[in-house]
Amino acid sequence: FTAKAIGTAAAGRKLLILIAGHAAGSSPGLSGLTVDGNAATLVGSTFLSTAYAVGVFVYSLDTGTTANIVASWNGVSIARAACAVFAIYDSGASEADSDGSVSGGATSVSHTVTVPAGGAGFMIEIHDAVSEASTWSGTDTVEGTPSTSVEATVFVSTGTNNVAGSKTLTATWGTSRAFAAAAVTWGP
Repeated sequence: FTAKAIGTAAAGRKLLILIAGHAAGSSPGLSGLTVDGNAATLVGSTFLSTAYAVGVFVYSLDTGTTANIVASWNGVSIARAACAVFAIYDSGASEADSDGSVSGGATSVSHTVTVPAGGAGFMIEIHDAVSEASTWSGTDTVEGTPSTSVEATVFVSTGTNNVAGSKTLTATWGTSRAFAAAAVTWGP
């Protein structure tokens, strides 16, 4: 992802990077991610199914408003990929909770994560229907428009910034599909 927008430069800024990929007919594996050639740190685990992989990474970067982000897929050719970057300006913030799953066939995926006071929740999913977007529930704000061309949807539950506690985030689609998904919360 070349010249990806990463927010306003600031001391202590952390980039939370959610990535999803699809490799037709083979398991992609997500072995790493770099930001401008420097390794980002994996948050939790990567989750992969037969043809899908998702992961969440964090990287500290004080300068710049764009960056080149490169995912390593264990040498497999990726047919489609999606990447979302969120800038976190609270230098004391860190991962609070994470969860993920994969399935060979389902009509929805849900993850329950605990949002810290003053924190936020993030989730990414990818499924095998180019023509079928996900419907989201449990979110306060959907970040962007669900995409059917890259088979991925990303959201941030920004409304949880003032609400601490357990939150169930769900993506639903109409037909049983293979998928991979990951959720993470972040906060002080």
